Amino acid sequence: MQTALAPDGRYLACLNHEFSLSLIEVASNISVTTKDHFYIPFFYEIPLLFGALASSQLSNPEIIHMGFSPDGKFFLAGYRTTHFAFDLVNRHVASLPSSINELTSNNVTFLGADRIVAVDPSSPSKSPLLRFPSGERLGQLPLTVGTKLESVAHGDYVLVRPVQNYSVGVFDLARKNIPAAVKQPAIDVYDGVVVHERIKGELSLDLIEPKQHLAVVQLPRSRLGRLSATALSPDLRWMALSIRSRGAIWDLSQNTQIMQVRPFQGAWYGNGQFFYVDFPKFGDTAREIGLLDTSSGAGTDGYKIGEGVAVQYDKYIVIEIPRGKSQFAPTFNTDVEVRGVRDGQLLWSHYFEHEIPSFSFSSDAMLLGWPLSAKEGHDELQRFPELKHGADVNDYFCEVIDLRQKLV
Repeated sequence: MQTALAPDGRYLACLNHEFSLSLIEVASNISVTTKDHFYIPFFYEIPLLFGALASSQLSNPEIIHMGFSPDGKFFLAGYRTTHFAFDLVNRHVASLPSSINELTSNNVTFLGADRIVAVDPSSPSKSPLLRFPSGERLGQLPLTVGTKLESVAHGDYVLVRPVQNYSVGVFDLARKNIPAAVKQPAIDVYDGVVVHERIKGELSLDLIEPKQHLAVVQLPRSRLGRLSATALSPDLRWMALSIRSRGAIWDLSQNTQIMQVRPFQGAWYGNGQFFYVDFPKFGDTAREIGLLDTSSGAGTDGYKIGEGVAVQYDKYIVIEIPRGKSQFAPTFNTDVEVRGVRDGQLLWSHYFEHEIPSFSFSSDAMLLGWPLSAKEGHDELQRFPELKHGADVNDYFCEVIDLRQKLV
């Protein structure tokens, strides 16, 4: 479920699906130590946990806090009141002072091999900077609750995520401020030099003080990662692809990339020249359908989606709007709207007291499906007595909606 690799590659920390924490020696594939049931989720955490695991944007979700010291000698892990420290040199549980143990559940981050920093949830403006492993207090930092800390390659800085409208900021430990922040998540610092990813994928080198751009390089194209959205024009000339970090439009007839944009999570080719793509929220920009023009290589804003749970199916977008505020059963007591991607026109809506069906689409119709084992499927079947004969609990009830009628 969650892993962390030591800086020298010798050990792998692994939280498995039974919530046990193991330290594994990579070369021998032997478990050095295991803490059974290290993490026991509260009831309210279960939906959030499975949502994180199912998200295509999170390949290694942070369920517990864990990490290695930069020299690979210590491993720390924690969650709520549970904490664990292991000496990897002598291969035994490490005895650390309470000043460190109390912070291991709050995203402790190493600053070199001999210092650590963590957000103090009870007093974040006075978050401690401690000597490791003695626990001696060296100072305090003005941080905020919910901030994720990460160490840098070298220097008196720490990375903080997020920072207002930026993905990550560089916190100066000496001046106790944030002199630099960037939109993309990939970044590192060596002394006063920042290397970071730009929106279109280049790597940029910049000085922190004084602010100065040093160099930029376009990385060679690599193999595609996991695709989050794809679409083709009917004549197979144009193709839209998106992975987790960026999206692009290709002219397949010329084998050229005509446009590179931020990542999107749905796409459809319409109107003979536009791709309609689902852009997630980015900084101050709300989630929206964007129009990417294949003739000019330019993009424009389209339909604003809002904050509801929404999924794009080609030229349609399905939006779920729960009537209640409970996060435990968002598929119940919910209004569902089907809108056109071009302009947000409402084509169909329905209130579902019980289970929301599965959705699939053709060019002009929508197919809804429920298992008869679900209450909603069973209730829908009652409206069609002629279908009830021979129905089995393992069957599915399916209904076709003609969207050309624009039923509301």
